[in-house]
Amino acid sequence: RRVHGGIGQYPIRLMEKRKFYVIGYPVAMSASPTIHNTAFAYHNLPWLYERFETQNISEVKSLLSEPTTGGASITIPFKEEILSILDEVTADAKAIGAVNTITKTIDGRLSGDNTDWKGIRNQLILQLQQSNRKPVTALICGAGGTGRSAAFAFSNMGFEKIYIWNRTKSRAEELCRLFGAKFIVCDDEKLCGNWESLDVVMCSIPGTE
Repeated sequence: RRVHGGIGQYPIRLMEKRKFYVIGYPVAMSASPTIHNTAFAYHNLPWLYERFETQNISEVKSLLSEPTTGGASITIPFKEEILSILDEVTADAKAIGAVNTITKTIDGRLSGDNTDWKGIRNQLILQLQQSNRKPVTALICGAGGTGRSAAFAFSNMGFEKIYIWNRTKSRAEELCRLFGAKFIVCDDEKLCGNWESLDVVMCSIPGTE
């Protein structure tokens, strides 16, 4: 039996013991192990999902190189930095410049993908449909890995004007340059237009800050 994931069709032997991780800092409160281990048990898979808390990319690289590591979920502060140690990334992840999912192929290569933007898009499409609102104007707070995913999602959804607010203005400017003219740096609330006209506000700032 095989499952497939990552870029293309890379088989993972189901009955081989594997460890998967949520990697980042902080991750002590992450519910990911409970969710994934429940699924593994339900499907009788000999896999284990654990938290790996670190701020050191070298430790992440070492963990991913372990033969028993099957893949990982990536969170702050590594969504952008992780690109430097991957063998390949999907077109979406490359365009966004951030990765949240890593699959190790059967030959040991590390493949990165970004599924954050799909989760953001799919949730918002439903909400907008229920409220009968068209995706016209949005505000994204934060310009890190998740902010980039939100920007990609909003662009994909056809928003006409997207404001970016970030504590470090240069990061917001970088994101706007990356995604095009419809993105506007918002360094003052007065520059964000009429707040009541915003169709969506997305906060990607870590909850610990």
